[in-house]
Amino acid sequence: MSSSSRTVFAAALLALLLGAVPVTHNLAWGDESTPPSGMDEGDQQGPLGDLSDYGKLAEESLDAVGTGDFATARAKVDEMQGKWHAAAPQLKRKSPEDWKAANAAVEQVVKELHAKTPDKDRSLDALNTLLSTFNDIQGISD
Repeated sequence: MSSSSRTVFAAALLALLLGAVPVTHNLAWGDESTPPSGMDEGDQQGPLGDLSDYGKLAEESLDAVGTGDFATARAKVDEMQGKWHAAAPQLKRKSPEDWKAANAAVEQVVKELHAKTPDKDRSLDALNTLLSTFNDIQGISD
């Protein structure tokens, strides 16, 4: 269990013990349940904030690798990496541990796609790991 998951769990347990949250309420509403009233599915955010823009670029890169279009995949990942690095100071302050995990996954994707001869399977694995890392940080079930 990650640090952020432990924090959410502890907060949920405390709220339940204090009676602040009905037992039927699922605090992990990102799985099969619905978000709280007034919130959309797109409002899901974890300790690093909204990572959906990074995830969208990673998904586009994943699709491109799937079709063997490494030029497009690299372009999408380079765009994502540029945005990621620009936001790094803010993201690190929000949650250094989560940022470090996500950053390692970002760097692995960059490494795989910029290899002299990129390997499709390793690139797909790195991109799937990155997307899974983003989802874990945001509390979204794969």
